[in-house]
Amino acid sequence: MIRRAYPKYINNQMFSNINSYNSKDENELFFNQGRSAIKFILKILTAYYKRSLTVALQAFNCETVVKAVLEAKCQVILMDVKITDFSIDFNELTIIDRPDILILTHYQGVPNIQYEIIAEYCTKNNIFLIEDLCQTEYSKINGVLVGELANVSIRSFGFDKPFCCYQGGSLYINNVQHELKEQIKTKYAMLPIESDASAILDLEVLQYLLELHSEKNYKSSLDCLELIRKLMRLKIKEEIIPEIVTNTIVQRLFRAKTKISELVKGSKIQILRLNPLKQDFILVQRQYFDWERNNMFVEFLEEWLSSRGYPLHRIDNAVINWNRYSIYDQTDKMKQEMALLNIEAGNFNWAVPMNQLFKRNKNIVIQESYINSEHLCKHIVNIPVWCDLSKLLNT
Repeated sequence: MIRRAYPKYINNQMFSNINSYNSKDENELFFNQGRSAIKFILKILTAYYKRSLTVALQAFNCETVVKAVLEAKCQVILMDVKITDFSIDFNELTIIDRPDILILTHYQGVPNIQYEIIAEYCTKNNIFLIEDLCQTEYSKINGVLVGELANVSIRSFGFDKPFCCYQGGSLYINNVQHELKEQIKTKYAMLPIESDASAILDLEVLQYLLELHSEKNYKSSLDCLELIRKLMRLKIKEEIIPEIVTNTIVQRLFRAKTKISELVKGSKIQILRLNPLKQDFILVQRQYFDWERNNMFVEFLEEWLSSRGYPLHRIDNAVINWNRYSIYDQTDKMKQEMALLNIEAGNFNWAVPMNQLFKRNKNIVIQESYINSEHLCKHIVNIPVWCDLSKLLNT
């Protein structure tokens, strides 16, 4: 089976030869997770402005983003999205109570088509613009690279991302006043660093997952990453891990134990600097980024979708890059057809809009309607394009 998402630029040689990069971009700060980077920058901004801040973000979103904002003691304003690009509408931004901060999300490589006017509006109205690039890398709209117009941008390096170190993230400082920039870097330097033992384990788990979740071995019952990491930390033999992980009783017990642990100990987002070993592992992958290979896989998929009458997701003057291709399929036939071809496709991450998930939270401003967000949660289909699907689709 073709896994729904998979790192695109890793080869086995990288694990035995991770070079130390002396020429790192000093404006990119690496964290243990993308959500940690969000929480970090919001805490810095709250201290800098010396008041409670409001953060606008889209309801079609990952709950960890909302959680990071709330843990930073900020108020959330939820916005609906456009069906055309799965991101916020500029017109709605101009009529809601003006936020202090906007987190602008570009979903699955699709850039917000109003990116430039949203960024201009934020600049004119002193709204601090954070771009969430955890679902996008190197995409463009009207020749402008996503992240280019933000004050800061956030990235994630989880297993479902093109660039991956099992878990990790970064904050890129793009357009920030000198005084604030120095505060960000000073506070970052004071953070504890992820341990060597944890980093080494993460890379060992990642190398194992690349084989376990490859096209020839993967099945959906193996999609229990944290359980696999736990077993590897306990030195369980790798050859018996699949048998343990695919046991439904084991999975249920592990999930129950995790929930109980979160209730007892809490599940606060920890903020750490990413271990240098994992930083270097991300940087070496970036050298292998390949526009042509990515476009070739996408173009073939679009031809196949078009031949079957499915709606293509094309945006004028946009360059879309990610390891998944998203379409809005109200018929729900696409998921079924992909399943028959042994391709894992669907909406696996954002199944519930944030207005429903956090409807009782007093620190979240909820508008009257989120019709597009609710539709997308039900009908968005993400198709893997990290590999060549031509053989399967031509059968």
